[in-house]
Amino acid sequence: MANTHVALADIPIVPSQRPVPALLSVGVRVPAPGSPNPSLPAGRTTNVALDMSAPEASVSWEQLLSQLEAETKEGRDVGAEWRFRLMLLALGRDAQAQAFSSTIPSDARSLAAALFAVVASVRELFRDPNAPAEAALQHVDELTHALSSHVDPVVSGVALCRRVVTFGVHEAMPAADLVSGKGVQTIVYSEVRRFRSESKADGQFETRLATRLELFSADGKSVWNKEEPEIVDVCRRRRTDFFIAQRVTLPPTLPAGDYVLKVFVEDKLSGRAGEGRLPLTIQAPISVAQGG
Repeated sequence: MANTHVALADIPIVPSQRPVPALLSVGVRVPAPGSPNPSLPAGRTTNVALDMSAPEASVSWEQLLSQLEAETKEGRDVGAEWRFRLMLLALGRDAQAQAFSSTIPSDARSLAAALFAVVASVRELFRDPNAPAEAALQHVDELTHALSSHVDPVVSGVALCRRVVTFGVHEAMPAADLVSGKGVQTIVYSEVRRFRSESKADGQFETRLATRLELFSADGKSVWNKEEPEIVDVCRRRRTDFFIAQRVTLPPTLPAGDYVLKVFVEDKLSGRAGEGRLPLTIQAPISVAQGG
């Protein structure tokens, strides 16, 4: 039948002589806990018992903890100990979580202990958002202190001043006062962050810094410097900010021109150092007299 009009009505329908299978009932069975998984034949499975048991036996938290603890004791994988302690922390076993192996360096143990204390405090706030947050903030401060041994101090806010009152409060020296040919008396002000403060036997906190002021000409030549080998500060609270005010006299022999004042600060407790800088211009006397 090619190239011929065909309609369904033209095709004879022969009744099927085969019986049509019918689905009479469906049963769902929940496996009992710990029921064994039957051995199933490969390929299509029919007319055999079947349950929802996992193909492989599930691993409990305790089994996983035991496995990680065994890897930790082997001492080959620091990552295994980290995962082991994090899991203990997640399960609320805080004391065990912070009992790091002696093979971990002491600085790393202190850092991890501070971090875990923060996480534990935040976990309590997660459970009860209305709970006081003072403990969490205290642990954050302790974590910041632990991290201070791993970062360089930050020196900022460098300024030449006539008067310094306190942190961030000072009177800047006018540019017209920086004149060649005479000794310029000024106060070098700078702010320091990310430094260590260690507790003493009397409960106070001590900060120990050293500074070096150095003036460089436009061509990078050092033309003046002043050192303060040790600055010791003792406070009843661990400091979160710090400022240094140093009286200096710039020599009259400095010629007029552009300079850069660098402030080097060394944290004696962490052994790290940072640097801040201030561009400045020393003017010729005649230009100051002419108002230029």
